[in-house]
Amino acid sequence: AFYVQDVDNVMIEGNEVNTLAGACVFARDVSGIRVTNNRWQNNNWYMVNFASDVKHFNISNNEFISETTDGAVIRLQSVVNVLVQNNKISGIDNTASGAEITGIVVTTRGTSSSNKNSPSENVRIIGNYLEGPSNISNTTGRQRAIVVNNLWWPARQPSNNIEVSGNIINSASGTLFWDEGIGFHGYDGGFKNVIVENNFVKVEMNTSVAIGGAIGFIASTADGLIDGVLIGGNYLEEIAAPVASYQNGIQIGAYTDNVINSKPNTIDNFFYGVRTFTNSGPTLVSLDDQNFQTNTTDTVFGVDLSTYGSFLLASSDAADP
Repeated sequence: AFYVQDVDNVMIEGNEVNTLAGACVFARDVSGIRVTNNRWQNNNWYMVNFASDVKHFNISNNEFISETTDGAVIRLQSVVNVLVQNNKISGIDNTASGAEITGIVVTTRGTSSSNKNSPSENVRIIGNYLEGPSNISNTTGRQRAIVVNNLWWPARQPSNNIEVSGNIINSASGTLFWDEGIGFHGYDGGFKNVIVENNFVKVEMNTSVAIGGAIGFIASTADGLIDGVLIGGNYLEEIAAPVASYQNGIQIGAYTDNVINSKPNTIDNFFYGVRTFTNSGPTLVSLDDQNFQTNTTDTVFGVDLSTYGSFLLASSDAADP
């Protein structure tokens, strides 16, 4: 519907677009774009796709309704100074077998050293509502609400200052669900300075997933290190019966370090409330004072806890210690 390139300070406001084979908004090489108060409905690709070198923009107060989205509803590649706020994503109908459905994804575009393909920086994803997809034909675990990764860099060049706060990620039933809530994957490029606070996340983790956890962090190598995570005040719930070790409330995976729990999270009905993995740490600070409810295993579960130094494992106010 809108293809915006090589022009600055563009406002796309108050539009309704219904039924497209491509993107509702595609932008590249743009500064100062605003996409606000629009209604996008029934398209078969990325609804909003910012492809590279898009900076100083916001996507706010839009409604995204899609019958068949094969990919991401909002995809942001190599972006700088971003606000994604108060958008509603609903009605996603995953009819493409094997498709990966993502509500919001922030990623990099490629391995070129140009600024157009650089890691993302200063991104805030706050106050959005994401309703779980329906008609789940894919059984391999790829209904992912918010994903932030640094995929294409072959060596460490971290994305920086990423905040995911105050979002509602809702899985209403076994036919309307996300199987990952909020995931950070550093791959080989990595992250520095991440905030994940005050989100409401309901998931159904019915199979082993890419990153893991209602909130999860992982990297492929030490170059992909996720360095500096502030997490707290999140409500996390697994709506299905937890039966396997990949059903984790908070998963601190490989090459994630300097993690601080800023305030208690409520973690309800997972197999492990908080789980750490080999090559995470060694500085996982203050993971105590969680509020665990009806999880199979409440305490932090680690592969070799002797490598983590001293931190408290058990909740002081767990419902079922």
